[in-house]
Amino acid sequence: EDSVPVIVAGCKPQPSALELERRKAGPGGLPARVDDRPNWLSALDVACLTDDEPLLRLLLSSKPQLEKRGAPGGRTPLMCAVDHGHCRPCRLLLKGPAYYPKAETETADDRGRTATHHAAALAKGPKTHRVLEQVLMLNASTRAADHDGYGPLALAARAGRTRHCAVLLSFGADPLARGDAHGSPVFFVVARRGHAPISGLCLARMPEIGYTARGVD
Repeated sequence: EDSVPVIVAGCKPQPSALELERRKAGPGGLPARVDDRPNWLSALDVACLTDDEPLLRLLLSSKPQLEKRGAPGGRTPLMCAVDHGHCRPCRLLLKGPAYYPKAETETADDRGRTATHHAAALAKGPKTHRVLEQVLMLNASTRAADHDGYGPLALAARAGRTRHCAVLLSFGADPLARGDAHGSPVFFVVARRGHAPISGLCLARMPEIGYTARGVD
């Protein structure tokens, strides 16, 4: 049932979250059955991908290992929920009842990207900035760099996500952090691209980090 497309009036059928994951996994796709072997979706991954709160609560009650990176790309269950903009699974994984295990926000995938990176630039859906806030409220780092040297703000800025940039900057992201392959700061990169809203947000943050027109005080 997980691959049945969602029918929207007047639109082409939309693939389900699991179907998107199968495509992401490559030509071979994902196996039809759920398994806990490496690179196979676990039951936790499925619950997070499909926003299945009852199943997730049932699984969390058995205190599973939440840092297992079994989804394609070496992602954790939290990253699976974040990537599809599902707020409820994120809330349960991060701030659920005391007897539930809690997900680590600093665990990285195969590219060195944390849940904050995923929420900043990779998540799909209209409310992904709220998912980002949920992650950051658990003291997740806004400055962790992936294997290419990019932090969450750089990814969000390059994707043109103004709301996400505003959230990251409000939680202490550095607008002078690496923004491109040449090492240019995020602020300079978005300014060159003419993205005025994000440039303005970065500029407003400058005095808070001690940057003036003369440089860093």
